[in-house]
Amino acid sequence: MKLKQIILFITILLPQILSSQTKEYPNNYFLSPIEMPISTSGYFAELRANHFHSGIDIRIGEKEGEKVFSPEDGEGSRLKIQAF
Repeated sequence: MKLKQIILFITILLPQILSSQTKEYPNNYFLSPIEMPISTSGYFAELRANHFHSGIDIRIGEKEGEKVFSPEDGEGSRLKIQAF
C-alpha cells in the first residue's frame, strides 16, 4: 500500500504542486547587482576551512562609490572591504 501512495504522489500530485508554483516574470526582471561585468571571489556554499560560505562575493575592481542594487525591496546585509 505504501508503494502505491508514493507512486500516486510522484505521478499525480507532485507535478500539480510544482506547476502551481510557477511564476511568470517580465523581461529584464533579474538584473546584475552592479553596473559592470560580474567577477566573483567567493561562491554560495563554497567549502571553507570550518564552514560553508553563505554568500556571494563580488569584486568591483578596487573602485570606490560603485552602486550596488538589491532585488525588489531587498537590502544588502553585509559589506566588507579587504585588501586580499
